[in-house]
Amino acid sequence: MQLNEIYPQLQRELTALQAEMAATESHGVLCARFCTQVRPDPAAWVREVIGEQDEHNLQVRSSQETLAHLYLQTEQLFQDALEQFDLLLPDEAEALPVRMQALVDWCSGFLAGLALGGLEDTDSLDAELKEIMQDFIEITRMEVNVESDEENERAFTEIEEYVRVGVMTMGLALRPRPDTPTLH
Repeated sequence: MQLNEIYPQLQRELTALQAEMAATESHGVLCARFCTQVRPDPAAWVREVIGEQDEHNLQVRSSQETLAHLYLQTEQLFQDALEQFDLLLPDEAEALPVRMQALVDWCSGFLAGLALGGLEDTDSLDAELKEIMQDFIEITRMEVNVESDEENERAFTEIEEYVRVGVMTMGLALRPRPDTPTLH
C-alpha cells in the first residue's frame, strides 16, 4: 500500500476516533522524528496521534494497524530511499483547498515533530536549514481558500515539491547515524 492509498483510510479512521491529529499532521510529526532520531518510538507516536483511547475498541485497533503500516513505510524511506520520500497528502482528485489545508497541517506537524524529536537549538542550524524551517512556517500561514485554476495548481505542486525536498535535506543534515553514539 502506497502513501496516497493510506491517506483516505487513515483520515477516516482518525476522524471517527476524534484523534489528537489528522493523518497529514501525524505524518509530518513522524517524518520530523525520523529527521532527528535514528528510530523514533512507534508506540509513543501512535499514542500521540490517537490520544487516550480504549485499545480494545476495534476502530482503535484498526487505526493502530494503519499507523503501524505508515510508520514502517516511512522508516523504510528514511533508511533506504530518502530520494523517493513522499508526503502523506490527499491525491489530485481532492479539491485544491483541501490539499492545501493538508499541506499546511503536514508542515505544522513537521515543525512540531522537530521540537518533539529534540531539535531545540535552531540557532546552531546552518543557513539553508533555517531557511527551510522559516519557509515551512510561512506555509503554515498560507491562504487555503483559493480558486482551483491552472496557475494555483502549478503553484501548489511547486510548494509540495519544495516541502518534499526540504524534508530530504533536513533528514540528511540532521539525522543521527545509527553507528554514532549519542550523549544523554
